[in-house]
Order: sequence, then C-alpha cells, then structure tokens
Amino acid sequence: RSEQNLPRRISAERWTKRSHRSTNYWAADPMSRRHIASNLVALYIVQGMQYVFPLLVLPILTRAIGLERYGVLSFWQSLAAVLVMVVDYGFGYSSIRAINQSDSQTQREAIFWSTMWAKLTLLLPATAILASIAVVTEHAGDPGIILAAWLSLLGASLSPAWYFVAI
Repeated sequence: RSEQNLPRRISAERWTKRSHRSTNYWAADPMSRRHIASNLVALYIVQGMQYVFPLLVLPILTRAIGLERYGVLSFWQSLAAVLVMVVDYGFGYSSIRAINQSDSQTQREAIFWSTMWAKLTLLLPATAILASIAVVTEHAGDPGIILAAWLSLLGASLSPAWYFVAI
C-alpha cells in the first residue's frame, strides 16, 4: 500500500521503524528472568511467613498471658475487626471506582472528603457498639485492650489507603 492509503495517524515510515514493533522482553534480557524469579520467590516466602508466624507465636503468647486473657484479647480483636468492616463499608471499592471515573481534580477532592466524612460518621455508631459491649460484658478485660480496639477503628476511619490505590 502506498503512504496515502494508510490511516493518517500511522505513516509508512513510522510503521517500519524497529522501535515501534513489539519487543519480547524475556528474550531481550535474560537477567530479568532471574530478577523476576527471585522477587517471586521472596514474595511467596513473605506471604507464607504471614501464615506461619502467628502459629509460632500463639503458644508463646498463651503461655505468657494465660488462656483467659488470651480469650479476652481474641474477643476484642474480633469485635474490632468486625467494626472496622462496618466503618469501611465498601469504600475501598465504590470510592476507588468513583475517583477513577472522575474527570477533574475538584471532583476527586469532593469524592475524597465525602468518603472521609462518611467513614467518620460510621465511626460514631461503631464506637457506641464498642462502648456498649464494654459496659455489658462481665469480663471486659483490660481497658488498654478496649482502647486498642477503638484505636484500630479510628485508624480505619482516618486511613486514606483507598485513595492511594485509586490514584
């Protein structure tokens, strides 16, 4: 075909240049294969240790603080995890999608602040639930454990991690 018959955005000269052809990066740099493989192995080791480490620490922790206090600690950690899900309320999906579909910086700012205010608003009933369970339970445990549970709620409501995923 002649140059006149080609679409305007791709000229015949540009089409034939080597720099615009697809490149097989695996064949181009054999060292990258080793680099990627070593990174993959390291990531698998880290992921595996995230499962193995708690299993190794569990006997030490139960021996150090006792079974009853470990049960109280587990209860408050579980309650905090459930309430963190209430505070997050799916903003990790809906707000990320909204930011990615936004056209301007002002829209992104509006989405950011509305999400942050919504998370802080959801913090109030989550705090009320946490406080009411602390009052009602017979063995509430150490006030430091309850404070740590509330701080995890506060951290989840103030965390802008969803925003950094979106941008």
